Amino acid sequence: MRHHRLATPTRIIFDLIAFETAIAVAIFLRLGLTLQDGGEFRFWQMVPIIAALQLIMGVASGLYRGKWRYGSSNEVAALCATAVTTTAAVYLLNENSFTVRPIPQSSVLVGGVFGLVLMAGIRFAWRLLLENLRPSLSTSRTAFLAFSPPSIGEGEIASVTKSLGSDWITTGPKTHEFEVAFAERVTSPAALAVSSCTDALQVALAALGIGPGDAVFTTTMTFCSTVHVIEHVSATPILVDIDPETLNLSPIALQQAIDAVTEAGELTPRCIMPVHYAGHPCDMAAIDEIAAAHGLAIVEDAAHALPAIVDGRTIGDPSGPDGLIRATAFSFYATKNLTTAEGGMLTGPADLIEEARLWSLHGMSRDAWKRYGKGGSWYYEVIRPGFKCNMTDLQSSLGLVQLDRLSGFQTHRDQILATYRDGFSDLAALELHPERPNVTSAHHLYPVRLHHGHLSIDRARFIDELAERNIGASVHFIPIHIHPYYADKYGYSASDFPVAHREYERLLSLPLNNKMTLDDAADVVTAVRDICDTFALARD
Repeated sequence: MRHHRLATPTRIIFDLIAFETAIAVAIFLRLGLTLQDGGEFRFWQMVPIIAALQLIMGVASGLYRGKWRYGSSNEVAALCATAVTTTAAVYLLNENSFTVRPIPQSSVLVGGVFGLVLMAGIRFAWRLLLENLRPSLSTSRTAFLAFSPPSIGEGEIASVTKSLGSDWITTGPKTHEFEVAFAERVTSPAALAVSSCTDALQVALAALGIGPGDAVFTTTMTFCSTVHVIEHVSATPILVDIDPETLNLSPIALQQAIDAVTEAGELTPRCIMPVHYAGHPCDMAAIDEIAAAHGLAIVEDAAHALPAIVDGRTIGDPSGPDGLIRATAFSFYATKNLTTAEGGMLTGPADLIEEARLWSLHGMSRDAWKRYGKGGSWYYEVIRPGFKCNMTDLQSSLGLVQLDRLSGFQTHRDQILATYRDGFSDLAALELHPERPNVTSAHHLYPVRLHHGHLSIDRARFIDELAERNIGASVHFIPIHIHPYYADKYGYSASDFPVAHREYERLLSLPLNNKMTLDDAADVVTAVRDICDTFALARD
């Protein structure tokens, strides 16, 4: 990794030259440029002695300790101590040892002050160079590294082109094929392809019969769509604080929220919507236990969690304690581990999925494929006030190829993560996201948290500095309780969610996607390390 702090040997050499030059200049200003009295003036004989004294004083004062950064109070104090003690030592040595013609003591004092100024000036000039030329010094990237572009290959293009040439481009045989393949991949008895994860969540709630007067519990650390769908079915969202390590829904806070709603008696607890943040599954054993104890359904927001495993259960598999109803919503948005450009999937028990299917297409008893295909009937009935959120065969053609590539995508992501772990593990300014031993994360995001006590800049400036180095970054997420609609409607404040609010203020996401290369990952490491080094605060 490239660091642009002067190496310790280089600093020592520069300091020695600066101090010796300062004393020489002071002497020459005092006596002139010629050596007087036949060479009796013996300054040159003192050069190695002064250098040795300076080196001893510098080491003793801690000036060359690598952990102290430019401009820290420690380094300034050490720099002054080195100059003062070296000057004093030369002054005493000059007074008592050089009887033929001692150096004028005024030159020693002036030279000491001038030496301090020169040593400080070298450091200031180097830091100024970094401030003004940092992008060109810190990374060789000439192209911007986008945060999360899709990886689309010839296979996807050929598959979509083939569907375009067929007689069916909307919901049809390819969508059915995709549903079957996806259900098998996540060990679910059934799956429903829809136009987004948002729609998957919404039709799940509708299929469960959730509506006015019902309470749905979810995390504040999520994208707004998770909570929007609760509002869309006229239920009431109950936001819950998060676990400080994984940033997932806290089971302890969840239990407290359910107890509070139950005690108030104004709403009926109906459903829990855990969000698997960054692809790391929630503590589902604890959440399942709470849901079973209170007779609540679970709708998992797995927008980030394909593929992921918790306690041996694949996310998407609806199995669980007896009587527990579980559905899972996935996202195939352009930034996700698997993409259909736009799209989503709902998995769960077969009867729940069939009910959700009615809600996904106008509440009609037959979809277009069944009505217009061979042997189909023109007759249908509308039996639910349904939505319009079906997936097309064009999207499904893309999704089928992406599903085949999913294992390879995850292997590549693991390699990128290894590069990040190796590159960031020793940075005190960063807190890396954990992975608990009972889970296999989908690694959709790579979130890090800044330790502000180690940096002189805030999160916004850190992201700007990454952009200067041609590295894209983002923040996941702006908590729901901060957004004006929910803050105004429900009276939320930061104190209601202290963990989520605290972690949000130091949170950012670095690039992690199927398209980036290991060289790209190395560039991210270089940029992050350079920022942490350049803007490091003193650690006294």
